[in-house]
Amino acid sequence: MNRICELRKQNKLTQKALAEKLQVDQSAVSYWECGRAFPDTQKQIMLADLFGVSIDYVLGRDVPKGIPPGSLPPAGEQLVFVQPPVAPPPAPAAPSRTIKVYSSLNAYQFSSGSGEVVQTLDIPEDWQGEYYGILMRGDSMAPRYLDGDVIIIRRQTVCENGQDAYVFIGQQEGTLKKVFLDFNRSVTLKPINQAYRTLYFSEREIAALPLVIAGVAVELRRKIV
Repeated sequence: MNRICELRKQNKLTQKALAEKLQVDQSAVSYWECGRAFPDTQKQIMLADLFGVSIDYVLGRDVPKGIPPGSLPPAGEQLVFVQPPVAPPPAPAAPSRTIKVYSSLNAYQFSSGSGEVVQTLDIPEDWQGEYYGILMRGDSMAPRYLDGDVIIIRRQTVCENGQDAYVFIGQQEGTLKKVFLDFNRSVTLKPINQAYRTLYFSEREIAALPLVIAGVAVELRRKIV
């Protein structure tokens, strides 16, 4: 634990006053004192100079017990050093399993597993069911899903009304759309981006094409550039 709060109070300074001397925001001093952040090297030097102590003392590192900062013990006196607490080891990573991410899929590639794999991803091991990833193309589902996003799909042949599902329309490449099941057993595929048209399929068209639900979107993975 650092000694910034202790030193500040010993010198009768408020957090605001100390912040002004260091040319930082008061919230930075508050974060330093509660251990939520640490001053950079320049601020460590300024703190040490301001309080007349070493940087090690400011940061709470090995300091002789009972000896004022900046002074030496009497000759022959034994030094007793206080060791900083040892941080516990990091928790082990949660078990995971790997899934394939495809650039695109049509119905044949989906059933045969022959699509182009562009990468693999880890998902939690305790997720129930079978999963795969699809690389989002275009902006028909913007702003929720953007071009280049990876959509993790849970493989299933049915979905609930209004869910985002990966759908095959005949032999075309699959498409991610919001699926609405109508009372007359027709299906509506709706994009989020209103610049694209909504698709309607009657019960007869669904059987003839066929129109097949290949899974529902469960998670989005996006790279931050």
